[in-house]
Formats: sequence, structure tokens, C-alpha cells
Amino acid sequence: MTVKAVQNDGQRSGVFSSVLKATVTGGVTGYIAKQVIPLTTEELKDIPYRAIINAARKDTNKNMVAKLKGMEDRTPAHDTFIKMIDEKNFKNAGRIAEGLEKAGEENSAKIAKEFRAIIKTVDEQSKAMAKNITGSFHKMIKCKRPTAAFVVPGAIVGFVSGAIYNAFKNTNID
Repeated sequence: MTVKAVQNDGQRSGVFSSVLKATVTGGVTGYIAKQVIPLTTEELKDIPYRAIINAARKDTNKNMVAKLKGMEDRTPAHDTFIKMIDEKNFKNAGRIAEGLEKAGEENSAKIAKEFRAIIKTVDEQSKAMAKNITGSFHKMIKCKRPTAAFVVPGAIVGFVSGAIYNAFKNTNID
């Protein structure tokens, strides 16, 4: 009678290597989970949303004013926007546009439309900037999460699953 287990020894993979692979895979999965799992409500409380929105609006307003002041052929709508920002009269943009429309000057509807377009452009830019800053905050908070709290449980699950797999693996040694 021959012992085939000795003859097939080169073909069998070791238990240690498969458990090690499963453990490493579990650890990597845990690290990926650290970055993929959404922020909790506790983590979201750390983000100063109102301050981000205000800073984004302030920056986009400054950029637009600088751009408009640099233009040689400014329109009354440009001047009105610059004046509104200088006077910090942000909340009355709708009333200012209505006032421009009712001013009775020629092309007053065109000036009001152009003013509204400037306001819309600035709002879109500030929303995009606020979204970028908020996204950066989300990434920063995810990076601040303790890595071990995600990698260790992932590695443990990988180790256990690798061990269970090898315990029930059919070797069919004749």
C-alpha cells in the first residue's frame, strides 16, 4: 500500500499561506472600509457648514468684484454689483434687481437681467466652492478615523474565514 499524501505533497498548498492571504485580504478590506463607509452624524457635527458657505460666498464675491473692476467697459449692472458688495448689501439683491428694472432708464430690463445673471454666476461658483471644501472636510475626517479600528476587525474576520475554509476544505487524499 502506497501513501499518496507524501506523493502529492508538492501539489497541496499550505494552510498557513491561505490563512495569511485571507488575513491580509481582510485587513485591506478593513482599510478600504475606513474610506468608503459614510460619515456618522457625530462626525458630521464637526464640520462648520455655515462658516464654509459664508467663506465661499465671500471669496467668490471678492473674485467677481476684482474681475469686474479690472474690466475697462463696465456696464451699470457691473457697477451695481460692485456697489452692492462694497456696501455689504447681499440680502437685498432681489430688490436691487427690481429697482434696476423699474428705474425707467433705457435698457433697464437688460441691465436688471445682466445683474441677475451676475448674481446667479456668483451663487453657482460659491456653491461649487462650498461643495469642494465640504468634500475636503469629509476626506479629512475619514483620514482622521483610527485605522486600527477598521483593519484589525477586517484581519480577524479574514483570519477566521481562512481558518474555517481550510478546516472544511476537501483534500481527497486516496
